Amino acid sequence: MDLGEPEAELIARLRKGEHEAAVRLLTTYRPLVHAVMFARCLDLTRAAEREADVHPKLLVRLTEPSPPADVAAAVRELAAACAPPAEEAGPDGDHSLSQTEKVRVHRAFQGRVRALPEADRPLFVLRFVYRLPYAEIARLLGRGLGAVRDDLQRVHLGLLGEADRLEREEGIAHGLS
Repeated sequence: MDLGEPEAELIARLRKGEHEAAVRLLTTYRPLVHAVMFARCLDLTRAAEREADVHPKLLVRLTEPSPPADVAAAVRELAAACAPPAEEAGPDGDHSLSQTEKVRVHRAFQGRVRALPEADRPLFVLRFVYRLPYAEIARLLGRGLGAVRDDLQRVHLGLLGEADRLEREEGIAHGLS
């Protein structure tokens, strides 16, 4: 997710109307938008559907007379404001235990992710969905590298613990190790 040039230069090019600069900025921050929206609404599909709502607002914000000094912070703020509301976390439809193991594993996984605190969900999405390096996650979230590493280890262990609980209760293998 390296921009290849300083954000200030990309923002200057964006102000001149260069389409490529806008595309690079939006592409770079897409995982962060998705992660923040997912943290709020708990649904990857709904988060992806609404992430485009952030793009025009971000472009307007970046071309204001005083653009934000921290683009990642502005992205986090806009994504949180545009996120769809969370729905009640219930079962995925009317699936019974006699249906395929794939459905059961999916349900178990959704439960594990829903069990994460809201502050940890962006970490989960950026690392385990987008597979971003720790340093990039730290930059996007405006946190220290050590804090990101510690928190990701806690999230991973928490997911494993939740998986073990579900395995005992429902007989579902977790496969997260």
